Amino acid sequence: MFDRIDVPETIIALSSDHFPMIPQVDDEATHSWRQRRNYRKADWCRFESIMDSIVPTDVPLDTGSDIDAALANLDINMKEAESRSVPLVEVRSHLVSIDSETQRLISIKNSMHRRSCQHLD
Repeated sequence: MFDRIDVPETIIALSSDHFPMIPQVDDEATHSWRQRRNYRKADWCRFESIMDSIVPTDVPLDTGSDIDAALANLDINMKEAESRSVPLVEVRSHLVSIDSETQRLISIKNSMHRRSCQHLD
């Protein structure tokens, strides 16, 4: 991550008790591709047909464990119907990809900031 950040620039001419920094991040670091389901282009008739064919309707629901099993089975069947009737699309994300060490440092900084704010209250 650090190899993609230019030298940070501090801004002195602001009315603040600290100097904010504005780093420049390399453009390649800000884009990534991931897959998502496109529900607008889903074939809902196919989804319904698949659900009708794979979800058993004669399942006993007498005990709590029967209901839990039926719900788990319904969840599995819905995911199967979704995968067969809702297309995957590539989505370009504009989020910065941050390595785990940088995420850890940000988390420490945020927790220290929260603690300092609690002392001011």
